[in-house]
Formats: sequence, C-alpha cells, structure tokens
Amino acid sequence: MACCCTFTNTVDQQFTSKKAGQELERFRRKGAGPTTRLLLAGIAQAGIGDGTLLDVGAGVGALTFELLDRGVRRAVIVEASAGYTAAASNERSDPSRARHRHRLRQWRFPRGRGNRADGQCCGARSCGVLLSAL
Repeated sequence: MACCCTFTNTVDQQFTSKKAGQELERFRRKGAGPTTRLLLAGIAQAGIGDGTLLDVGAGVGALTFELLDRGVRRAVIVEASAGYTAAASNERSDPSRARHRHRLRQWRFPRGRGNRADGQCCGARSCGVLLSAL
C-alpha cells in the first residue's frame, strides 16, 4: 500500500521548486500557456465566468489567476507539490494580485500521516475538510 508520504515525496521529486519557479517566471513574462488558454476558451464558450473555482492540480495557479482576473468570485487551489504550492503562494503575494488575496485559498496535501487502518490513503479523509471549506 502506498502512503501519502510516499506520494507527496514522489510528487516533490517530479515537480520541483526549480521547475515551479521557471513556470511561474514564464507565466509572468508571457501569460497563460497553450493548455491554459484552451481551458480558458472552453470555459468562456460554456458561459462559465463567475462563481467558485476548485482548481485541483493547480500548478503555479495560472488558470486560477486568469479566471480571477475574468470575474470568478472565489477560488481554491489544491496542489500536491510543495514547490508549486510555494510558487502559487508567491504569485498570490505579488502586489499585482492584491485584489485577489481575499478570494483565494490554497490547500496542500497533508504530509507524514501514513495509511489509515482501512487501507485508504490519508488524503481521502482530508478531502472532506477541503470541500467543507468551499
């Protein structure tokens, strides 16, 4: 059985702070990348432009920040990578994002808890906490 600790350690090895920093700098210089632009176009075409956003696997938060700029009222970023969580937090702290701070929450997978007795990953229990915070 895999443990959440193993999962988050693996994620942190794949999605490093260095990689997150590079992606954040690219987003700041050039704006949203091609995949994010496609998602934004699809969301606009579907007529979804306000409400609450739950961005799971948010990375540096590019989609979230773009949607906040376009009228989403509140957003929750969920990210397993410590490096990407830090990068999104860094972007949130940027003075140009000040208007979004009160509307954005971040949630990081818990670390160091191991498996539950029923064999499910500890993250399953934490998901209820996240959803109740919306």
